[in-house]
Amino acid sequence: MVKKDHLAYLKVLISTCLMVGASIGLCFYSAGAFYSPLSGGLGISLGQASASTTWMLVFMALSALAVPFLLRKLRLLDLLLIGTALCAGSVLMIAFSVNVAWVYIFSAITGIGAALIGMVPASTIVQNWFVKHRAGATSIALAGSALVAALFSSVFSFSISMFGWRMGFVLEAVLILVLMLPALLWKIDLTPAQAGMQPYGHEHGIPAEPDARKLSNS
Repeated sequence: MVKKDHLAYLKVLISTCLMVGASIGLCFYSAGAFYSPLSGGLGISLGQASASTTWMLVFMALSALAVPFLLRKLRLLDLLLIGTALCAGSVLMIAFSVNVAWVYIFSAITGIGAALIGMVPASTIVQNWFVKHRAGATSIALAGSALVAALFSSVFSFSISMFGWRMGFVLEAVLILVLMLPALLWKIDLTPAQAGMQPYGHEHGIPAEPDARKLSNS
């Protein structure tokens, strides 16, 4: 019997919003707060410090290509656990880096982890769970990146000015874990069918997916 649980849809929205916030909002949009302190702390140029984000983005983009395949091979919870560990762990290790090479290596690993918990899995989950208001649900989920960046950029700046850039990265790692907790603790499913549910709006007669047979015959 198909369950109807509106709380489950809300959990999906909150989880995906925070997933994008942890991966893009913290790791990318808030990166600028660290450039100048990192440059001064390691004795490198501002350009070298900002290049850490380039390394992260390159590996994030490459890893994102593999996410659809991984979503078919792994449980969503396992994928999110791996991504959270890679993302938070590598950000934490940047705090203990002694040269720019280590910063680049851990930034690359951060990109891999961010891809596993970021845009691709979040948007896939929303597309699977919502038929009615799908565009709005997707917008809410993706807005997590800007919302988290707006909330925590000033927090990072204050933390760095008070305790130094290394503690700033420690704080970022902790926040990644905190933002990922809802998705991990609620154990959200990739599709509503896995939870014994239908996509939101399916009861109104809106088809969840195009008919594959019609597509193949067209």
